[in-house]
Amino acid sequence: MTDDRPTGGVRALLGDDRAVSTTLAYTLTLSITAVLVSGLLIAGGGLIEDQREAITRDELTVSGQQLAGGLEDADRLAGAAENGIVEVDIWLPADVGRAARTRWSC
Repeated sequence: MTDDRPTGGVRALLGDDRAVSTTLAYTLTLSITAVLVSGLLIAGGGLIEDQREAITRDELTVSGQQLAGGLEDADRLAGAAENGIVEVDIWLPADVGRAARTRWSC
């Protein structure tokens, strides 16, 4: 009976193909998992960025509407006043996305 396996040294390691299937499957599984997780993280980051832009746009629209309404009130009151001078308080956010408010007078 003959044994086809090399005996000893580096040749023994180079010719030994035992457990290659398990190691290759493990490596491929880790690689595919890493690519999929990276794709999910990139897609999630893009979604969050899109949502942030939409929220900022909506907040700016609301602030613009509040400013326009305050200016309309001031114009209407100035037209009805005798000397045409009127002061109206318009409350707008100091910075979009923050709860702090500031006072504007027209």
